[in-house]
Amino acid sequence: MEPQKDKTETAGTALKAGPEGGETMEKKTEGKPEDLGVRFLYRLKDKQATRPLYEQTFQDSKVYVDLYYREKCRDNVIAVKEEPAFSAGVPEEEKPGGAEGSGRGRVLSMAHLNPYLLSVRGLPVRTFMLAAVATVPESRRKGHMRDVLDAAFDWLAEQGVPFVILLPVDPAIYEPFGFEAVCEFTKEEPEIPAEEYDVYIIPDLAVRERRAAERAAEETLKAAGEQDEDWPEDPVIMAKVTDAAAFDRMAGRDFDNDAARLAWLRSLKICISEGV
Repeated sequence: MEPQKDKTETAGTALKAGPEGGETMEKKTEGKPEDLGVRFLYRLKDKQATRPLYEQTFQDSKVYVDLYYREKCRDNVIAVKEEPAFSAGVPEEEKPGGAEGSGRGRVLSMAHLNPYLLSVRGLPVRTFMLAAVATVPESRRKGHMRDVLDAAFDWLAEQGVPFVILLPVDPAIYEPFGFEAVCEFTKEEPEIPAEEYDVYIIPDLAVRERRAAERAAEETLKAAGEQDEDWPEDPVIMAKVTDAAAFDRMAGRDFDNDAARLAWLRSLKICISEGV
């Protein structure tokens, strides 16, 4: 199950990818009500408000969803767009999300940014995998997903993240957002040590702990006769440049455009597999 794979609901526009004090950054959308801006969730308890949309959109088992919201959501960031908040005077426990949720209206659209530390030609590079992108059915094709993704890309640029990756079910969905395929994704363990690649996920403590929890969940599912694997037929890793200056510093050279940057990345020997 590692890394988190994208799951796409092709019938609509649903796709599947800070401070502990709960500070949020909002991106207002021109021509839209202010209370439909995009904000970011950092606290684990606030992220629970996105679980109903996750469960509505993706057909994962309860074992996996429990694991995802317990392990992956410990350190990820979730961009959300919500319905207008209820008026003052409505008890907190009666608002969508309740006391354990975001304290605002129902989540209409979301995108999860799951952190990874990559080694790029020996240089540690912080990046994120875009996952669990979804919009409620009745609010699709209204621009909510693009608002959320644009805000997420802006946030990544502000953090100095050179590029973001994802594992799509349908690459064509992400191409309009500037994503390009950079390597194949393998479900098998690499035949040679990951350290012999130009680019690979550094198995830090967080990655090792999550992978151990996922293996335990896989055994539970196997014992119950369930299966969560629904990989694309020919899985690929896609990437999008989010901070051109940071990317050029990482590569040690200047590029004319993002297409050249992604071509350079694609030329490297990359290892991103489920077993890493």
